[in-house]
Amino acid sequence: MGWSYGVVEGKEVGYGVKAICEHPGCKKKIDRGLAYACGNDIGSSDTFCNGFFCGDHLYYAGKDCQPICAFCVNEIARRQHKKLPFPEFKNPG
Repeated sequence: MGWSYGVVEGKEVGYGVKAICEHPGCKKKIDRGLAYACGNDIGSSDTFCNGFFCGDHLYYAGKDCQPICAFCVNEIARRQHKKLPFPEFKNPG
């Protein structure tokens, strides 16, 4: 089985699925493959949002130094009672 196309939790995913970066205001074209996935995984996660972001909006953080979005970087900082690295980025939910 390839990772070109699939549906995970009702969301079309895979490197064959064309998309736009999910960071507010960003219009960069990406795909929904692992290279653009927050947390470098697709599907249920207690830690990451399962969004897809361009390289400008993925940051290497967390205990495993995985690529994650600004919202998830802030969530890690909140759990560790640290200053938010992206205070201007509000919870999209």
